[in-house]
Amino acid sequence: MKVATDGSASPDVLVVDDDPAFLDEIVEGLEQEGINAAASRSADDAVAIVSAGPPVRVVVTDLHMPGGSGLELLQRLSALDLPVRPVAIVITGRASVEHAIAALRLNAVDFLRKPLSAGEVAAAIRRARSLVDVRPAGARPAAAGRDTGDQTRAQLQAMIDVRVERDRVFGNTLFPDPTWRIMLDLALAESTGRKMSVSSLCLASGVPPTTALRRLHSLEVRGLIRREQDETDLRRVWIFLTEHGHGEMRRFLNRVASAPEEAGRPIQQ
Repeated sequence: MKVATDGSASPDVLVVDDDPAFLDEIVEGLEQEGINAAASRSADDAVAIVSAGPPVRVVVTDLHMPGGSGLELLQRLSALDLPVRPVAIVITGRASVEHAIAALRLNAVDFLRKPLSAGEVAAAIRRARSLVDVRPAGARPAAAGRDTGDQTRAQLQAMIDVRVERDRVFGNTLFPDPTWRIMLDLALAESTGRKMSVSSLCLASGVPPTTALRRLHSLEVRGLIRREQDETDLRRVWIFLTEHGHGEMRRFLNRVASAPEEAGRPIQQ
């Protein structure tokens, strides 16, 4: 592990990439940007660093690595019981929309394409630091004032998983439902204490950005979502469920949970 030392406290940023030249360039560039970063060349090493402490707030990881991909790394990190729940920035030279969506659902808050400069990575890290969930050891992340029980998260994740598998079998054009994808992604993100931006939701919707933006507008007109400007980056706009949106999602989940036999019963012709 290489560490960029600028005389400050222990690094709270971990950069993971199997390309040693790129890794050295980014870590040294971050040091010039005033960001103290540690470096790792594998998913196994990265998990060991995060587990051992001191707390890592932001993980910047390459997507395609031998011996464990960036997505596998994020999955392993999400399973750890940590006092600081790190957010992730995914960097790659080649990626599909499917990979991007999977990363966003594993606590990734930004998705950068190579080639990129240390300055671009530094800007993404500064934005990401404001989203880190710091909590007591053993506590579960939560959005203030919301019912974020395991059952609700499991229901939402199961619905998303089913839709992903459906799209893998039938393709994502036969059953276009970007509006429902947006509602599910928002509900799941807020239940785990994460924020989602307009750009992230557009990417995760699986449709062209113009179509996703129209769906967001429709949801906003219906009073189901609201927008909030990011005070630290005026280019970013966050999307949240409104009180009405939360209520409708809870009502839907309660109906599904209370009548599973109805959900699976064939429609009578």
